[in-house]
Amino acid sequence: MFRLFSVVALALSLSAASVPRKAPAFSMSLADGSKVSLSQYRGKVVLMAYILTTCSHCQAVTGLLSQLQTDLGPRGLQVLESAVEDDAQHHIADFTAHYKPSFPVGWSDRADVAPVLQPDNKLHIMPQSVLIDRKGTIRSQFYGDDPLFDGDAAKNLTALIEQYLK
Repeated sequence: MFRLFSVVALALSLSAASVPRKAPAFSMSLADGSKVSLSQYRGKVVLMAYILTTCSHCQAVTGLLSQLQTDLGPRGLQVLESAVEDDAQHHIADFTAHYKPSFPVGWSDRADVAPVLQPDNKLHIMPQSVLIDRKGTIRSQFYGDDPLFDGDAAKNLTALIEQYLK
């Protein structure tokens, strides 16, 4: 039994994202044709979310992140969101018009997302987010089904973000 537990624990640790780690270069395209890069927000705490525009859980997370941006943005939080499905660029305008996020939403290819998210064998699970501190270090990575979203997700996320806003 102990061996089975050890094997399972090892497998989980090997498939988990390693944090902290330096945030790699990443940029996304916006509906207006401009680009936004993580490096533009150096000195801010960045919550970078990757979504599918048609995913109901991703849509709900967008609403939650909009509230966090409104509440914590003045203290140094910057939320960014990038759609990663095929032809995402054709869905962004409608998505932003419908959900009215209070932060930039764009799109990127999954190949461009892979260096940010670890391990890359979980790129099919959406939404995924990384929390990056003011110095450009990824401090946390989580999926939409993370225990962080159990109960009061806004309170849980705020508590996590607050650690890096200080």
